[in-house]
Amino acid sequence: MLFRKLRRRLRGWLVPDSVDAEIDREIRFHLEMRAAEYRAKGLSPGDAVKAAEKRFGKVELVRGECQRLSRIHPSRKGDASVSVLLADIRVAFRSLVKSPGFTAVVVATLALGIGANTAMFSVVEGVLLRPLPFAASDQLVMLWQNDRLRGTTQENFSIPDFFDVRDRNEVLQGLALLWTPSLTLTEARQDPLLVSGARVSKTYFDVLGVTPALGRSFLPEERELGGNPVAILSHRLFLSRFGGDPTVIGRRIELEGVSTEIVGVMAPEFRFPSRTDVWLPAQITETSGSRGNHGVLVVGRRRDGVSLERVNANLEAIAASLEVEYRDDNEGRGMWAESMTDATVASVRPSLLLLQGAVLLVLLIACVNVANLLVARALSRQQEAAIRSAMGAARSVLVRQYLVEALLLSLSGGLLGLFVAYRGMDLLLASLPPSLPRVFNVGVNGNVLLFSLVLSVATGVFFGLAPALRLSRGNLVASLREGERSGESSARQRARAVLVTLEIAGAVVLVVCAGLLIESFRTLLRVDPGFDAANVVSVDIQLPETRYPQDRDSWPRWTEVRQFQNALLEQARSTPGIDFAAIAINGPLDPGWTSRFVIEGRPEVAPGQQDEVRVRVVSPDYFRTLGIPILRGRSLEPGDDRDDSPPVIVVNEAFVRRYFVDEEPLGARLSQWGLTREIVGVVRDVRFRGLQEEAQPAIYPTFSQAPFAGFSLLVHTLEEPEAVFARLRAITAALDRDLALSGFTTLELRLAASVAERRFTMNLFGAFAGLALLLSTLGIYGVMSFSVGRRQHEFGVRMSLGAARRDVLRLVLTDGSRLALLGIGLGLLVAVFVTRFLQSLLYGVSRFDPVTFLVVSLLAATVTILACTLPALRATRVDPLVALRHE
Repeated sequence: MLFRKLRRRLRGWLVPDSVDAEIDREIRFHLEMRAAEYRAKGLSPGDAVKAAEKRFGKVELVRGECQRLSRIHPSRKGDASVSVLLADIRVAFRSLVKSPGFTAVVVATLALGIGANTAMFSVVEGVLLRPLPFAASDQLVMLWQNDRLRGTTQENFSIPDFFDVRDRNEVLQGLALLWTPSLTLTEARQDPLLVSGARVSKTYFDVLGVTPALGRSFLPEERELGGNPVAILSHRLFLSRFGGDPTVIGRRIELEGVSTEIVGVMAPEFRFPSRTDVWLPAQITETSGSRGNHGVLVVGRRRDGVSLERVNANLEAIAASLEVEYRDDNEGRGMWAESMTDATVASVRPSLLLLQGAVLLVLLIACVNVANLLVARALSRQQEAAIRSAMGAARSVLVRQYLVEALLLSLSGGLLGLFVAYRGMDLLLASLPPSLPRVFNVGVNGNVLLFSLVLSVATGVFFGLAPALRLSRGNLVASLREGERSGESSARQRARAVLVTLEIAGAVVLVVCAGLLIESFRTLLRVDPGFDAANVVSVDIQLPETRYPQDRDSWPRWTEVRQFQNALLEQARSTPGIDFAAIAINGPLDPGWTSRFVIEGRPEVAPGQQDEVRVRVVSPDYFRTLGIPILRGRSLEPGDDRDDSPPVIVVNEAFVRRYFVDEEPLGARLSQWGLTREIVGVVRDVRFRGLQEEAQPAIYPTFSQAPFAGFSLLVHTLEEPEAVFARLRAITAALDRDLALSGFTTLELRLAASVAERRFTMNLFGAFAGLALLLSTLGIYGVMSFSVGRRQHEFGVRMSLGAARRDVLRLVLTDGSRLALLGIGLGLLVAVFVTRFLQSLLYGVSRFDPVTFLVVSLLAATVTILACTLPALRATRVDPLVALRHE
């Protein structure tokens, strides 16, 4: 019963009873008029009715046509535009329902294109387009230093330089600094947790223009040296550690062994720096750090009306004056600023925009396919359009009706594509590299929905306009006389061929780019990182200063720190399942930091002009644990790690290539940090800045000569990583139950993470290229199938005149091959120019790589020829007698 009611309601909406009644009355009127004419000529009443019906035509066909026309050409004056639109929608809906196969193919094709674009746009919108969660974020800038003498372009600030810029600048209304130490959080009845902290200067939250979502910010007295220890939690830590309990405000926790009061919780969207768990007041002065120690980030806010160029000019002037005043530390050092948005996302902007452009090209190819389908469908509806025109429908009415039909298709495809994008969002998020900034913003929101709607409407207009114009200006007489046999003009055939050629060209461009990215990634994976990542587990440890004194005046002894490290290594080496164990600062794939040094016996260099070298502090078994071979001399030995041992050091190949071109490095002595060390060995280069970066000069001192309280424990094992981690946790807890471990991973996972962004770009671009190639193949198949169907009479004539089936096969394949070759040639030509945008994403392969271009050409030619083969075979099966009889 309910179903019948719904069916009646739907039918009433599609075909109102009042309209049906009017149509029936109009039909009866015309039949009666014609019957009266025949009766006047002497026919009997029965014969007059039959003659009138024969002259009028089939009543059911006329009634259906009038019902359609009543929706697109209202007869009543003053009908509202909304009523006209609803009528158009009803007619379009009924027309599409009558062709379910055609409708399903078009909607599915558009859903793929629009869904892929929606998903990709959700990434672009969340990472690139959404404003930073700060007040007037366009005024925020990040400040950097560069070193002209050593070729570095982006370094952190020193604390004294920060205060000088704060006091001397004329363009910034606020300046703040921060650094990001690891902190051990301990609470009663809970395991210790290593969190990412941020110590911030007193103006930090004011400069960013943010306040805690819960609680308060730091009080003025808490920001001063010696103020009460307080902390503000991130929303993530607030939920994960404290369960979102608002009574956490005022609770005291221990951070690095210091009792600290929680005074606030930040909003979920505030994550600067990223992955920060807790903010603490820095409580520093101008003398809190040395001018040569560049370890703090600096953020500023431009004054109203001040451009970024003016900020940089002012910073250059300040840097020049500091060079004169502090030559030993600031000679060659410059300063510059960039917008915080660029500082956050500039590194990923090219690849994301490239991917968005690629997926838009996929949608364009899909639209060309749909346009060709609609043109083919339009040719089958020429007689219908001619009848409508003959009955008085204006051309604008017909164009509007067919556009509404196209929009209905595109909106249906967009709705389905939005559903696909939403359901696939989890898969997309899982594929995003962890290093992608602002990844937490990615998702379907109002902006993404609006983009999907606009894209759907634009798509409908794009592929629907040409068929609508084609139908609305058809030849009325020819259409009524020949129906579907009127065919296409040569101009329209050329237009369809051009569309398919462009479709193939677009696919070739994408496949070439994908091929270059794949080859680049394969080349990158073949790079030797310089160490063996297999079976190595890493975990990070931070020793709190409250229990492990780290007084710089007693450096480098730090007795408590060294005692713990020695005990940890001894316990780890004696644990079953662990072959080797070592500790390190700036381990593999960690760029670390640089420090100045002097080679004894060389000409004296002014303090400010000394070279810098990457420092990798390690324990003696480090090279054996990571499988780094010793090329010359010897490795660090256990005896070198005693406090009373002669200072020694190991250097890498890059160091020897730069500083000992024609000299023997073994036995040379380096002065650094107040110690003079002898070079006892040369090890293989390790690409610690990533596989794509060449190794830089590096030195390896031991922990006894350069101790640090934060370090990584590396163990080589053949057991499962989880089991090893449990053992390391037990070992650490036995030495200090209040210590937290973090950063547990394997070096194989860390190596994979170092190329995650490139893998993501390659995989996504490859998927888009494959989809484009598939759509273009379907496009040329559709065009050739339609062409074969329209040319059956021609093939019948040729075969009746003696043409063999292989001649017909060759004819069709030649036509298809011509389109394919034109598309491939045009695509290769365009790819030559487009691939320059890929230059920054390629490694070890030229953007003009001939192998890639050749393979793509052969692949595109093969699939397009295969797409033409099936229609060609169908053409050879045409029966000449049947074709001629049909014509």
